[in-house]
Amino acid sequence: MSSKADMIGYRSELLAKVVLTRRLNIDVFPLDQGGEMGIDLLCSIRDEKVPGFLPFGVLIWGTSDELDTPEDAREHARSKRKKLHKRIRYFMPVIVLLFSMHKDEAYFSWLVEPCEDSGQLLDVAELDFKVFDVKQLDHMTRRVRDWYKRLAATVTPTAATVGSSRCQDAE
Repeated sequence: MSSKADMIGYRSELLAKVVLTRRLNIDVFPLDQGGEMGIDLLCSIRDEKVPGFLPFGVLIWGTSDELDTPEDAREHARSKRKKLHKRIRYFMPVIVLLFSMHKDEAYFSWLVEPCEDSGQLLDVAELDFKVFDVKQLDHMTRRVRDWYKRLAATVTPTAATVGSSRCQDAE
């Protein structure tokens, strides 16, 4: 590792993989390290109730600052939130994981949140960090899975009504 920032980034990515795979039904794929796509990890939930690829994106932030409470995490994240690419639109749920190197604590917030009662997504204006424990992980994955279930109910029947084996372009 060449610098403190590199070490924090490296450890944060490792910690993200550890906390996300506390449940063995989450696959984790590294992406472009916050480059053009803006997300660091692409994850997919495997679930028998909703077959298919159920992806969500993950931004990983790390700090050497001590973060003792979710309020500390929110305060730390305000400056980082301003640096996010405003032009990027996500069409899947996206979370932010923030790690403090002091106790390897993980904090979680939605960046793009699945709506509870529809197939829509909400771009979150103010990040609301919570401690990312197993209970929060379960809640997050349930929300993502349920969102894809609602989305499939609206997309699949429409696609199935097309008269041929391929979609017709509007003329």
